[in-house]
Parts: sequence; structure tokens; C-alpha cells
Amino acid sequence: MDLVDLKNEIVTGMTKNLYVFTGVESGMMKMYMNKMCSNIIRTDKFSDLIPKLEAPSLFRKKALYAVYNDNELLNVECGWDRIKQLIGKNKVVLIYYNLDKRSSFYHAMKDDVVEFDKLTESQLVSYVMKNITVNKATAEMIVERCNYDFNRIELELDKLKRLPFVDNKTIEELVTPLPEDVVFDMSAAMLAGDADLAFQLYKELKERNESPIKIIAILYMNFKNVMMVQAMQDKQNREITAATGLSSWQINHVRDKVGNYSLNNLLAVLRLIQGAEFGIKTGKIEQDMAMEKLMVDILALSERSQVPF
Repeated sequence: MDLVDLKNEIVTGMTKNLYVFTGVESGMMKMYMNKMCSNIIRTDKFSDLIPKLEAPSLFRKKALYAVYNDNELLNVECGWDRIKQLIGKNKVVLIYYNLDKRSSFYHAMKDDVVEFDKLTESQLVSYVMKNITVNKATAEMIVERCNYDFNRIELELDKLKRLPFVDNKTIEELVTPLPEDVVFDMSAAMLAGDADLAFQLYKELKERNESPIKIIAILYMNFKNVMMVQAMQDKQNREITAATGLSSWQINHVRDKVGNYSLNNLLAVLRLIQGAEFGIKTGKIEQDMAMEKLMVDILALSERSQVPF
């Protein structure tokens, strides 16, 4: 099935109980899942869901279960009918960023597969113009500054919709290139001291072959921003902007992360990140090992994290 079919099913309230989402547009996947159900529970193992799926529906809140890249399901062969039986009247989306169309799994599930191919520039520009009142040139500027990433465009549009007027100057001031959605979410989880979510998202990034150096650079930027805002948390935005150069949006974006780490520990985190980057770039430590050690060391400094290591 294609996106038009999925959209029609959502509009008519006739969504199926099982879908398989595949492709590169993770932001669009999230958008469609949010339209299907506001309560999304994510996991990386379908087997972890079985007790919930088998529990009487009267005892749990309505939810959509999103299962990310569970390779075990790809190899169950004759068990796929059993999986559909387990799902029953529940809503489940199996998500694979890369799915072999020659596989038995694909052929068994082909009626439930929805492909999220990379959107073209013209499609993204049209989407922007449908959501905010801007001319084509300004829409193209937004798309370009978001690096043609649908999820980033969605986040920026949510911000821009609140403004009475948007022009090129507004875009230059407010829309800054930001990391891909999963890197951004992982960084937010680290800032919040949420160890389980941070490691789950890191696993997803590894499956995407995301560069550890890029992840480290984003972590450093975000922890540095939090440290600057936390050091001046009693000041107004304009005072923080004057002292740090951060925009009001950047300040507001990290205010809810203030207090999860002490100022001394934030400084220690920045030093840990610099050390990990040096170790990777000089070849003194293997990339995955460096990243996982860095995450454990950072989360151990959080006031809220309970690192199970």
C-alpha cells in the first residue's frame, strides 16, 4: 500500500491493526503514527510486547506500539500468522529503515507495508507553503536550512506558525541547521538523564551508521548551551542572549533541562566529551566503545539518572 491509502484509512478511521513502515523518512513515520494514536509506546523487541498484547484491553490505556528494527521478526518464517494473531485488535507498527524486498518477511507482510521514500525538494517546499503563509523562495530557504529533512522542517514549522509574519530575515534568525531527529532526541534524553531512552536511541543511530563524531559534536553543543543557561537561569532571555549569543529559541529549548546536572558536573561532561572525541580521532579507542563509555560516564553525573551499569 502507499501513503495515499494510509492517509485515507486514517481519515476514515479504518486503520488496520498492523503496519510495516520502511524507508528513510522517519519524521513522516512519526507524523502518521501520531495521527493514528496520541499514545505511542516504542520498543526494539516485539517479544517485550507480548504480555501487554495478551492482557485484557479493559486494563490498559489505548496505545499504538512502535517496534523498531526487531531483526528477530525477520527470521520467524512460519510464525508470522501467529504474530498477527497476537496483535489481535491492538495497533502495532513494525519499523525497518532498511527492508529487503526479496525477503520472505516482505512477501508475507507486503499488504501491510508502507514505504516512506525520501521526499523531493518540490514536495517539501509544497508542504511548507501549505502550513505557513510564505512565498516559494522563503519556503525553499526553510527547506534548505533544514537540510531537506522532513522531521526538522516539522519542528521549525511548529515554531514559525506561532509568529504573525515570516520572511527571509525571520528564517535567518530563527531557523538554524540542526541534527537529524534521532540524534536530537538522543541528545535530549542524555540532557534529561534518561539512560534507557538514550541507549535505545543510540542503538537506532548505530543501525543507521550515524557518525559518532557527529553525535559527540551535538552532545557538546547542547550540554554547553545548558551550562550557559543554567549559570544565568535567574536572568531574562535578553540578558542571556547578550552574554552568550544564544537566541531566545535556543534558550527556551534548554530551560527545561536546567538542573538535571550541577554546573560542576556540566563542566565535567564537556571535558568527557572532548576526551572521547580526541580518543576517537587519534585511534586510541574504538568508536562504539568510546561512545558507550562516554554515555555511561555522562549519565552517572546526572542528578536524575539511574544508570543500570
